[in-house]
Amino acid sequence: MRILLLVTMVVACGCRSAPRQEPVVDFDRQAEAKAVYEAAIRHLWMRDGVQHAVINPEGHSGMGLVMPGQTRRHLPRLRTDTWNDYRLQSEHHYREVAVPRDLDVGAPITWFTDAEFQALVEEAEKTKEPLSLETAWDTLRKRYPKWSGWISVGAIGFSRDGRQALTDTSAGFAGLSMSGHVVLLEKRGGVWRVVKEYVAVMA
Repeated sequence: MRILLLVTMVVACGCRSAPRQEPVVDFDRQAEAKAVYEAAIRHLWMRDGVQHAVINPEGHSGMGLVMPGQTRRHLPRLRTDTWNDYRLQSEHHYREVAVPRDLDVGAPITWFTDAEFQALVEEAEKTKEPLSLETAWDTLRKRYPKWSGWISVGAIGFSRDGRQALTDTSAGFAGLSMSGHVVLLEKRGGVWRVVKEYVAVMA
C-alpha cells in the first residue's frame, strides 16, 4: 500500500504540467475504453491457470507519468497525440478511474474496493494481529487462490484517430509486493491488441 501511495504522490505532482488540449471526441470513447481494458487485463493478468479476476473498481492512474522519459524510451511506437491525451486523462482522473462494470476478461470478476480492503485490515487489528496488513492480504489470497492479484487499471489516452491507446495496470499480491505495467495497444482489424508493454513498478 505504501508503494501505491508513493506512486500516487509522484503522479499527482507530475500531472500538473500535463498539456491543455481537448480530449478525442470523434469516436465512442466509452466503448473503446472497455475493449482496451479487456485486452490489457487479458494480456497481463489472465494467464497460467488464473480462474478469477479481482479488480478494484476505483482504479488508479498515471503510472506512465512517474518517469515520462522512460515511457517514451520503452515505447518507441507511442504517438505524440496518444501520449498527450494520456497525460490529460491522467490529470483529470488520477484520484479515481471509472472502470466499466461489464468487462469480459475471460473469467469471473469480483469487484473489490479500497474500503473493503481497509475493512479486512481493521478486522485483523481487532484480533490484535501483529501484522494486520499482511493478514488482510493473506485473507484475500485464501479467498481467491487462483487469482492474479488485486488488479487496478489507470486512465486511457487515445490517439486522435482512435487507433492507438496507452494505459497502465497493476496487481498487488501483498503489502509490499506489486507489479505495475504501462501498456501500448493498437486497434487492428477492429480488435485491440497489446503491441508493447514494460514494467514501470516492481516490488
